[in-house]
Amino acid sequence: MRHPFTANDNAEASGLPDGALSDSRVPVRLRSVLGSYVDALHESFPEHVYALSLYGSLALGDFVERSSNIDFLTVMVGQISEDDQLAIKTLHQKLRHLDPWASRLDGEYAELDQIETGELDTPCLFVADGRLAGRREVSKTDWLTLVQCGISVIGPEPAAFIPDVPWVDLEREMCNNLGIYWAPKADTLWLFLSSAWVAFAVLTLCRILYTMDRHTVTSKRGAAEYTLGILPEEWHRLVREALRVHSGEPGLSLYVSRFARANETRRFVQAIIQLCSERFLLKLPKPADS
Repeated sequence: MRHPFTANDNAEASGLPDGALSDSRVPVRLRSVLGSYVDALHESFPEHVYALSLYGSLALGDFVERSSNIDFLTVMVGQISEDDQLAIKTLHQKLRHLDPWASRLDGEYAELDQIETGELDTPCLFVADGRLAGRREVSKTDWLTLVQCGISVIGPEPAAFIPDVPWVDLEREMCNNLGIYWAPKADTLWLFLSSAWVAFAVLTLCRILYTMDRHTVTSKRGAAEYTLGILPEEWHRLVREALRVHSGEPGLSLYVSRFARANETRRFVQAIIQLCSERFLLKLPKPADS
């Protein structure tokens, strides 16, 4: 049986372990809330936590203070009971009152046995905006991020206990994203009148294109820079606009009209879907109501 991490396994009785503190990808401003979260886990589950790992923008070195979440995976030894769920809910309620950064915590609680047996599709308890919010699957892209560059806060490196994600599963997930999620979005104009949606759509599709081509993951910025190198110049202004919005830096839009930008975003979504379909010989699924 795998042994959980306890406070006695670290020279520090509580707080953020030295290994995580030394990782340059973790901004200093986040170390207090992460330390409080580690303390809360030790207090609530002294013999139940196997690992705490960070993924998402933190692991990819692209954390944006104004908008990024603190993506995490907490792995528990044994079954997560109803009492455990209540303890998790209470834990995060207390954290939100202690530190405003706790509302950025966004992640999952998974059982070690399910991970080690390769049951990566099992819905996990998840926290969104610092609140327990139900169950969801960890995406294959997020599992891949954990394996390739996840940050260990408690316990072993993620690659030591998370099995490799088969490429066929990743490809299927991205096909579903393109055909079922993104294709219908291209039919709507109002959605892309929002700057946040422009950045989300453009940079997410850049990441899909990058992952399909390289079979690995990168940050939104890294994917955008890659895309600028392979797409025709007609799309460069939109990609740079998405990066401008994503960065949170003050400044004027590269477009004089929100409607022009929205229409160009719609065309970009359609163009990337077509490019991926043709370049990687994908057979994309269609939405159920189409």
